[in-house]
Order: sequence, then structure tokens, then C-alpha cells
Amino acid sequence: MDCSFCSTAAIEGRVLRKRSVKIAVDSISRLVEVGFTNFFLVDNTFNLPGAHAKDFCSEITRRRLDIQWRCILYPWRVDEDLIGRMAWAGCVEVSFGFESGSREILRAMNKRFQPEEVRSISKRLEDHGIGRMGFLLLGGPGETKETVLESLSFADSLALEAVKVTTGIRIYPQTKLSRISIEQGRIVPGVNLLLPMFYLVRNLDGWLQETVGKWVGSGPIGTFRSSWTDIVSNIQQLSFLLKNEALKSSMFPNNTFYARSLRSDSTFWQVMLRLRCSPISACFLTLASIPGNPTTIRKECIESGISWCHSKFT
Repeated sequence: MDCSFCSTAAIEGRVLRKRSVKIAVDSISRLVEVGFTNFFLVDNTFNLPGAHAKDFCSEITRRRLDIQWRCILYPWRVDEDLIGRMAWAGCVEVSFGFESGSREILRAMNKRFQPEEVRSISKRLEDHGIGRMGFLLLGGPGETKETVLESLSFADSLALEAVKVTTGIRIYPQTKLSRISIEQGRIVPGVNLLLPMFYLVRNLDGWLQETVGKWVGSGPIGTFRSSWTDIVSNIQQLSFLLKNEALKSSMFPNNTFYARSLRSDSTFWQVMLRLRCSPISACFLTLASIPGNPTTIRKECIESGISWCHSKFT
């Protein structure tokens, strides 16, 4: 969609290429036959074009494939019919990159949607029982303290299952953000941007990280409704990323990653202990309503090799 910071257009081009629905579902069917039941569709804009996405969901339903899957939605042109078909076809969660709650910043990012559209789509997903993982990218060109607070407030109002926040935006070659960075003297022409470099408004550095940290620890934003299998999968992926230094440095600017979620029982915590997800030194988690004494839980955490930058037990 030609976002100001995204490398997709430079890598994949701007011409939309659709894979045959039959071929795509045939591939999934063969994997189901040998025992696979969980899928993550990595298309950056699963919902575009809408007719193709609807046909894909209908074909999965027609074949009665017993699977669950996740995808990445571009929060624009997502109607009730598509979301209903996704739910029937086994979609359990979407990655929901709305990036900001500020109309001004969304315009600077060259996004085609507005906060009102994000809110409407989010509510439809919730009504159909599809989990929502939201994403915020803070600190880019034009960002101010006011727009940061506006975005955090907007994210709170959506009551998502989880939100990931990054402070600073990765600079990729051949993007509008890279051109802005050169014009402002942040990087020099010809610099190797395959090595991670990030844009962060200078007068927000320090304040932004502190503000986001406080926001993460201020309380839950919703109820984590994923199944045991979903939770295991999510934590395994997070653990892998945080153990891989190359991936961690490229994905988490300034080694900062924020995640926020709530569970009403101890399932999430138990999985963390079983998987020994260490080190999660850059992960901020709010775990509320967990049975047990906070001191005991913290002691078990340390003994299990799970290190925390910040944790809050209420």
C-alpha cells in the first residue's frame, strides 16, 4: 500500500499478483492430510482484494478443513461479509497494524484509513470472536507528545486482546522515510540500511520510552481469549525472536519491545514456566488476576530463568 516506512513496494513491486484460490487451498489441504492444523497467512494485506479473500475463505469452508489460522489485515475495506467468512473458515486471530490513532500521523505515513475505520473493523472482529493483535509505531516524522498520547488512548479504547508498540521506526531503503532521514541529516546517502537504523523524533527520545513503559504497566486492555494452543504458539514465536540477536535487533529498536495482555486465570503464566522463555528481557507484560502470592510468583519466575524488565501483578 506504499506506506512511508514499508519496504514491501521496493521488494515486491506495486502490481498485485493473486494466487489461484484453488491452488492455495490445495496446498493447505495437503498439509492438513499430514497433520498440520495451524496456519499463519503472511500476505501483508490479506483482505485486498476483498473478493479474492472471500473466495479463499469460502473454499476452506466448502472443503470443511478443520484448521485454525491467522492473517494480517490492512484496516481498510473490511466489511461484515468478509469477517463472517473468515470466522467460519477458522480464522482465530488477525494482526492489525493501525500504527497510530492520530489522523495527522496516519496521513504522514501515507495510510489510506482513518481511526474511525479501525474502530469499526475492530468491533466487527470482536463480535465474530476473532482475536486482535494491534500494532503501534511511535516516534516517526511529525510525531509529538500529543499524538503519542492520542495513539495510546486510542489503543486503550479498542480493548484489543494484545498490543505491540515500538518506539522508533526502522528505516528501509527506497522508502519515503529513508528520503526524509537523508534530508534531515539523520543518515548519509548510500548508507547500508540492511543494518538496522531507526528514526525517532529527537525531542521525544527518552520521554517516549518512559511514557510507553508507564502505559504498558498501567493496567490491562482486554481479555486474552486465545486457546492453550494459541498461547503456546505465540510465546514460542516471541521466545525465538528474543533469543535470536539478529532478529531482535532488527525488530525491536533500541532493544525495546512492549506487549500488553490480560488473563483471568493462570494459563498464560503456566505456559511461560513450561516453555522457559528466557531471556525475555525486553518484554513488558501485565499479568492480572493470577492466583498465588506475587512474591512466590516472582521467585518462581527467577528460578525458571525468565527475566523481566517490568512486571505488574494485581
